[in-house]
Amino acid sequence: MKRIAREVDQVQGSWVEEHRRKRFSGSMNEAVQDFIHVMLSVIDDGQFSDHDHDTVIKATCLTLIIGGSDSTVITLTWALCPLMNNPSTLKRAQDELDIKVGKHRQVDESDIKNLVYLQAIIKETLRLYPAAPLSVPREAMEDCTMADFHIQAGRAFWLTSGSCTGTPEFGRILWSSNLRGF
Repeated sequence: MKRIAREVDQVQGSWVEEHRRKRFSGSMNEAVQDFIHVMLSVIDDGQFSDHDHDTVIKATCLTLIIGGSDSTVITLTWALCPLMNNPSTLKRAQDELDIKVGKHRQVDESDIKNLVYLQAIIKETLRLYPAAPLSVPREAMEDCTMADFHIQAGRAFWLTSGSCTGTPEFGRILWSSNLRGF
């Protein structure tokens, strides 16, 4: 673990140094700045004078990388599980990719509009297994009852979107009886 931590630190350090060199040489396009450029600008303004600047930048970048990859991996896992359990759905998605993109190149952003079935799979995955299961807080405008819970007017409450869309009774009302099918 220590060896890997050192390697990650070295890679991130090289990113920061590369960005510093670009800033000082003037070869950086000011209109196109990435996250490390912005962090260097903030640190140059003296907002982190008590901390080691490189450590702040590297720690922030690592936090974003880990946080972003975790939610992406979980969402991809939730997308793949139903596909593995539904071979006909998987085959249809593969056929669409073969027809619209071909077997000899990767999917490009311009291909996405043509991949209607794959888009439906992604939307259904995010509906059934939302990456952020809590909605923004709501305030009851008047007394109401939701799922046998009485909510008084003026009270704040949260909805868990996953519990609403994954409940068979709720799903049969709004969508199809086969919640896990695409």
